[in-house]
Amino acid sequence: DIAGFTKAIEANGTAMVFPSLEAAAVTFAKLVQYRENRDRLSAPQVVSAKVIDGSTIDAVLKRAQLGANGYLFTEALEVLESCGLAVAPWRLAKTEDNLVEAAEGLTYPLCLKVVSDEIVHKSDSGGIRLGIKDQQGLVNGYRALYANILQHDPTTVINGVLVQEMASKGKEVMIGARRDSVFGACLILGTGGVYTEIFNDYTFRLPPVTEAEAVNMVEELHLAPLLKGVRGEAPCHIPSIVEALVKVSQLVTTYHEIAELDINPLIVDDRAAVVVDARIFLNGDN
Repeated sequence: DIAGFTKAIEANGTAMVFPSLEAAAVTFAKLVQYRENRDRLSAPQVVSAKVIDGSTIDAVLKRAQLGANGYLFTEALEVLESCGLAVAPWRLAKTEDNLVEAAEGLTYPLCLKVVSDEIVHKSDSGGIRLGIKDQQGLVNGYRALYANILQHDPTTVINGVLVQEMASKGKEVMIGARRDSVFGACLILGTGGVYTEIFNDYTFRLPPVTEAEAVNMVEELHLAPLLKGVRGEAPCHIPSIVEALVKVSQLVTTYHEIAELDINPLIVDDRAAVVVDARIFLNGDN
């Protein structure tokens, strides 16, 4: 009687009987994973020694004028700069009259990005102009951008245009965070750029994360071998990704009013990681 024999052994609490070697191996792997997760959650949560500039972030969030969807764009860049993240240099031009002035001090080539509470995905509505090489191109690009937006939806309210230096070439990753009313915040790392949702290459953690946890997140991506360098390419500066993850983790752990955060892309080369685009959604209650 195999069933009776199995029950007798399991009743002792000393062994478990499985119908196959495969089932036993899968169960054992789950037990190991459970132990690792338990140890991770019970370990001291030591984060980066570099402290975010809380006073500046408080001021930015306080003065942020929320649109109907609570969406922050330029303010998101300010918040990330206050966390110590490298952001591609930028200026805000509210009208064409101060466009050239806004570009002073920036190094060409530049890009233009529409700033509007009503536009979240700027590329879908023609709200981005890339590779602007000179002042005349800046003016032409500004006018073309406005024409694209208004042709797409004539009622769109445009708050201005972000003038930004083009980042150097590198691999693109995304860092995000989502806050659930039940489970709290969740930190996300994935392949970045316009193909983020197509590749579906993500890994998740509950913040705050340690530097060791952040390293593990990078290692879990399908993108990881490319970040390490292939076919003679220089490896990307992975410590910069790790530092960005830890700082975003600190940010969303400290500021519960941040409902969602997206950095996409974070461009990583062999020297650094630079934020090119970001957005933050705030809780309506805050």
